[in-house]
Amino acid sequence: MSPALAHSTTTRGAFRSQGATVLVAIGVACLVALALQWPQARDILLTGRFNDTDDAMRVVMVRDLMAGQAWHDLVQHRVMPPAGLAMHWSRLIDLPIATLITAFSLVVEPVLAERLARIIMPAFVSVIFFASVISFSVRLAGRAAAVPAALLASTCLALAYQFVPGRIDHHDVQIVLSLLLAMQTIEAIERASRAMLAGAIGALMMAIGLESLHVVAVAGMVFVTRWILRDSRQPMVAFAGALAGATTVFFVLGVQPSAWLQPVCDAIGLPVLALTLTGVVITVALGAAARFLTTPARRGLAAVAAGAVAMAILFSVFPQCQAGPYGFIPPDIKAIWLNGVGEARPALLVLRESPATGVATLAAGCAGLVALTLLVWLDHARRPAWLTLFAFALASLAVTLYQIRGAGILTALVLPGSVGLLLLLWQRGQRALGLVSAGTASSLVWTLLAAGLLPAGTPSTSQQCLEPELYAALDSLPSAVIAAPTDLGAHLLAHTSHAVLGAPYHRNIAGVRLSHALFTAAPATARQLMVRAGATHLVACTALRDMADMAKEAPGGLAALILMDKVPAWLDPQNATGPMRVWRIDPAAHWSR
Repeated sequence: MSPALAHSTTTRGAFRSQGATVLVAIGVACLVALALQWPQARDILLTGRFNDTDDAMRVVMVRDLMAGQAWHDLVQHRVMPPAGLAMHWSRLIDLPIATLITAFSLVVEPVLAERLARIIMPAFVSVIFFASVISFSVRLAGRAAAVPAALLASTCLALAYQFVPGRIDHHDVQIVLSLLLAMQTIEAIERASRAMLAGAIGALMMAIGLESLHVVAVAGMVFVTRWILRDSRQPMVAFAGALAGATTVFFVLGVQPSAWLQPVCDAIGLPVLALTLTGVVITVALGAAARFLTTPARRGLAAVAAGAVAMAILFSVFPQCQAGPYGFIPPDIKAIWLNGVGEARPALLVLRESPATGVATLAAGCAGLVALTLLVWLDHARRPAWLTLFAFALASLAVTLYQIRGAGILTALVLPGSVGLLLLLWQRGQRALGLVSAGTASSLVWTLLAAGLLPAGTPSTSQQCLEPELYAALDSLPSAVIAAPTDLGAHLLAHTSHAVLGAPYHRNIAGVRLSHALFTAAPATARQLMVRAGATHLVACTALRDMADMAKEAPGGLAALILMDKVPAWLDPQNATGPMRVWRIDPAAHWSR
C-alpha cells in the first residue's frame, strides 16, 4: 500500500471513529435529557399546560396560520379588536410547528396532535443543540471532549428551561444558531468558505429575532479584525455578502410588500436590511483599496472610519433606532410592565432580588468565561479559536447584564471552553484542578448549591393563574371581548376563543396602558374605560402578582376592590374556578352596591 493511500485510509478511519464517538455522546445527552424532562412532557400531554406567555402566544399564531391567516399577516386580530396587535415574531418558527401538527393530525385528534407537536419541536431542537455543543467541543478540544460535553450540556439547568417540552418560543433556536455561528466563524480561520455559511446563519438569526443581534455583530467584527491583522479580505467580503444576500431573502419572505418601507427597529425590516447592504459596500470598498491599506494600522483606521460614517448615516436616516429595539416604548409602559418582565430584567437586579435564581442562571456562564480566559493564556496551539469564542461570550455577558435573557446564549457559548479547560488540565496531570473546573462549569452543581445555601426571594403565586382548568368555564361563554390583567392575555387567547384588550408585548402599548388603567382606576372610571373599549367581560385572577401590585399602587382602584371582594354592582358574577374570577360588564347598572 502506498504511503498516500495508507494516510487516506487512516484519516477516514479516524474520522469515522470520531463521528461514532460524537453520535454516542449525543445519544447519552438525549437519554439524560429524556429522563429529566419526561414528567413535563407527560404533564403537557395530559393537561395542555403552557410554560409561559410566549409559548401560549406562539400556539395562537400557529393556529391562525393553519386556519388560513396569510403568511405575511402577523397581526393578532383578537388583541384590541378591531385594530389588532401586529406581532414582531417570525413565521419561520410557526412553520415547522404547523407542519408537525398537520402530520400528527393524520393519526390522532387535533388537540393531541398540537400537544405532541409542542413536545417534539423542542426535543428536535435539543438534539441539534447537543450535537452542536459536542461537535464544537470535539473540534476545539479533541475526541475526548465528546462525553464531558454531553454531560455538561444535558444537565445544564441554566439552559434547560429553553429546551423543555412545550417550549416553542424562538429562544432555543437562537441559542443553537449562536453556537453554529460561532463555530463557523472559527472554522473560517482555516476554511474561508465557512464565512459564507456564517453569514447565512447570521441572517437567519436576525430574521427569527433581534435578541441575538450581538452575536452576529461579533462575527462581523471577527472577520474585520482578521482582515486588519492579516489582510484576509476574502472571508470578510464573503461573510458580508452572504449576510446581506440572505437577509434580503428573509426580508422578502417575512415582510409584506406594503410594509417594506416601514422603519421597524425590533424585527427584520428596512433598517436591518440597509445595515447589511451597507456592510457589503464597506467591505468591498475596503478590499478594493488594498494597495493603499498596506499595514494593520492603516486598515484599522480605515475600518473604524468607514464604520463610523456608515452608522452615522444609518442613524440619521433611521433616528428611531438609536435607542435600540425598545426605544419607542414610553416611560410609563416601562414602569408598569416592561421593568417587571422576568427575562428583560438586568442580571444584577435578579441577583439582588433572588440570589439563588441569579446564581443558578449566571454562575456556569461566568465560570465558562473564566475558563475561556485561562485557555487563551494556556493553550497556545488553539489560542485564536479560544480568543474568538471568548469575544462571543464576552458580548453575551454584556447583554446579560442589561437583560438576563442573554444568559442562555452566554451559557451555551462557554460550554466548549469549560470542556476544553477540563481536558487541558487533565492531560497535564492536574486532575484535581480539572475536577474543580468541571464542577464550576456545571450548571447542575451551581443550581444545587444555590438552592441549598442562598435565599430564593419571595415566591410568586402567579403560576396558579395559568392552570388550564381555570379557563374551561370561560371558554363556554358566548363570544366576548375580555378586559383582564395583561399577563393573562396570551393564555386567554390560547385557552379560549375570546378576544382580549391587552397582551404582554411591547407593541401592545395601548392595550398594556388600558389594562393597567382600568384596574387602578376608581370603579366609575374603570367602567367607562371598558365600555368605551368594547369589553363585555372582566376577568381577574386573585393570585396574580400584578393584581397585588396594582392594588398596592391604587388602594381605591378596581384591583383593590376585587381582592377585598367588594366589586361594584355593574359587574355581574359568572362562573368562577379557584382564584379565577369572571364578571359580565353591565354598562347600565349603578357602579356601587
